[in-house]
Amino acid sequence: MMRRLIGLALVSALLGAFALVSSAGAQESLDVTLDSLAGFSITGSATLTETADGYTEVSMSGAGLTDGETHVNHIHDGTGCGDGEYGGVAASLTPLEPSGGDTATATTTVSALDTGDAITFAEVADGNHVLVIHEADGTPAACGAIPALAADGDGVTPPTTGTGGYLGAGGGGIGLALVMASVLAALGVTGVGSALALRRVRR
Repeated sequence: MMRRLIGLALVSALLGAFALVSSAGAQESLDVTLDSLAGFSITGSATLTETADGYTEVSMSGAGLTDGETHVNHIHDGTGCGDGEYGGVAASLTPLEPSGGDTATATTTVSALDTGDAITFAEVADGNHVLVIHEADGTPAACGAIPALAADGDGVTPPTTGTGGYLGAGGGGIGLALVMASVLAALGVTGVGSALALRRVRR
């Protein structure tokens, strides 16, 4: 019976440690709100998620669109949505095509720029890109800046400025998970030691 309890304590500690480390390694994710540009009523939102191979999945939603029309949307080079703050198209996304209403969604995995050059999630979220939804005639109508993720000694940390919200685990999460894993492992060892000590006393 005592051996079984010792084994269960060790297994529980190890499983807890592995679970924490695995959750800390989860992909990064960012939320971006696209506000209407002057003279337009289109709005949008997007979630950018790092894929397992380090690229970017963009899940875009638009509202105020023209039913039955195609609304292109892109990642543009730029630091903001004001006049002169963003420039040309960096990467084209799947168009939004509302049917039976004024809303639509589309998901695109971005692994390369329109020029053909590869681009990673970290490069998309470098503070130098924005998301833009266009009117059916191609005019920019809604825009949101993709916040920068700043790399430091501990990995990726939340941005201090920007339009989007940070959802990723980041390097700080990994550090915390490792600490918790160590605590769980220590608790498991302590439990085993206590069980052994109790066994000696009973003898």
